[in-house]
Amino acid sequence: GLSQTSSTDQPPSQPPSTSNIIVLDHLNINHAQNTHSSLLNFYVSTLGMTLDERKIDNVEKKCGTVWVNGGASQFHLSEGKPNPQVIDG
Repeated sequence: GLSQTSSTDQPPSQPPSTSNIIVLDHLNINHAQNTHSSLLNFYVSTLGMTLDERKIDNVEKKCGTVWVNGGASQFHLSEGKPNPQVIDG
């Protein structure tokens, strides 16, 4: 469970070395239109994820949603229409 701290407790000097997250099963991330080359470069070439063949037609057409898999996680990389969602911060 979560531990409780009182107002007199000092914050830790370093962040915890582990996370409470065990797995991220599915992530849905919007991307800008016409960025499939950048997506593939980052998710496949850099991170080592694999393309999900169910969306390979979209990769060949260079439009639409791309799915990539990494271990037990799957990322749905949806093309934002007309623009991707952007969160400042």
